[in-house]
Amino acid sequence: MLCQSFFTQAKIASVLTTTIYFGSGLMLNLPEYAPFWKRVAVSVFPTGCMYNTIKVITGFELNGMGIDMDSIHRDYRNYSVKTGIITLCIGFVAMNLLGVYFESVIPVQGRREPCCFCLSRKFWCGKSASKENY
Repeated sequence: MLCQSFFTQAKIASVLTTTIYFGSGLMLNLPEYAPFWKRVAVSVFPTGCMYNTIKVITGFELNGMGIDMDSIHRDYRNYSVKTGIITLCIGFVAMNLLGVYFESVIPVQGRREPCCFCLSRKFWCGKSASKENY
């Protein structure tokens, strides 16, 4: 939804969105012992999150530990499955909110909102009631 709001034709939007999605998986690889903050920053994107989380699961499986509710919070090379799940959820919400925002600011059709429309009182409270309605 985030990338699709920039394109008017559905076919172009779907091709470019898919290319960006899988291309980001190649670009968001980090070294094995990257700091925690870098891993979390990359994990905001779904492909980076899955890449980091799969590495943790694979590391636990290769060491014979496996993943269960007790090991979900254990770090493996500065990352845990719990961190992956949390960042995947945060990234999902953030990307969808950005997509809805861009749909309003850069609409394909319909009424265009100003760029700061979400800071207005009208957006949060709705239309103000006039005295004529009473």
